[in-house]
Amino acid sequence: MAVVFAIIVLAVALFVTGWLAPDVTALLTVVLLVVFEPWTTIGPADGIAGFASPATITVLMMFVLSEGIRRTGAVQILAEAIASFSAGSERRRLGSILGVSGISAGFIG
Repeated sequence: MAVVFAIIVLAVALFVTGWLAPDVTALLTVVLLVVFEPWTTIGPADGIAGFASPATITVLMMFVLSEGIRRTGAVQILAEAIASFSAGSERRRLGSILGVSGISAGFIG
């Protein structure tokens, strides 16, 4: 239990600090759990079983999609448009962000 707790603390620290990329941190966590199998009781089959889950694949595809959108510059353009539209009004800014995220969630979900 102490080994698993230490691995989780390490993973949380890496996620919070951003010292490693989130995908690398997640894979490192799985690898550490499998490597320390005598103490974690997580074998290789259990370690990769999560990759068969549709939820895992969905999260992976969301990482790919968000990186693609970021690289195109669409996020920057959208942020500038919202900033100019809101012009210092917190309510207008919040409404714009909620509207954009709500509409995009309808297509992604």
